[in-house]
Amino acid sequence: MLISDSIAKYVVVDDVTVRAFPGNTVLQVLDKVRFGEVSVHNQRAVMLLVGTNDIANITTDVTFEDFLCRFKALVDLIKARNSHVILLICSILPRFVILRKLAL
Repeated sequence: MLISDSIAKYVVVDDVTVRAFPGNTVLQVLDKVRFGEVSVHNQRAVMLLVGTNDIANITTDVTFEDFLCRFKALVDLIKARNSHVILLICSILPRFVILRKLAL
């Protein structure tokens, strides 16, 4: 299973369930797993490619530490729902907004 934001919405891979949520933050994806919209129970492996929307929108209300706590909560929940899952965490892809904020 691939759980992603919009970057993977058109990805098609044989025998892989792709769940893409354009515009979603890690917290929104966490809620989708928590409340059963995304089930990881019978998955052998789960790949996470989420977080770009969080990083692009970090404000004084949502700190980088908040983001890390939410990401860890998502990982912990997936492991709790399926203790045998192979969990693959992809790096967050750079976005123009991030580079502009850093003046790169």
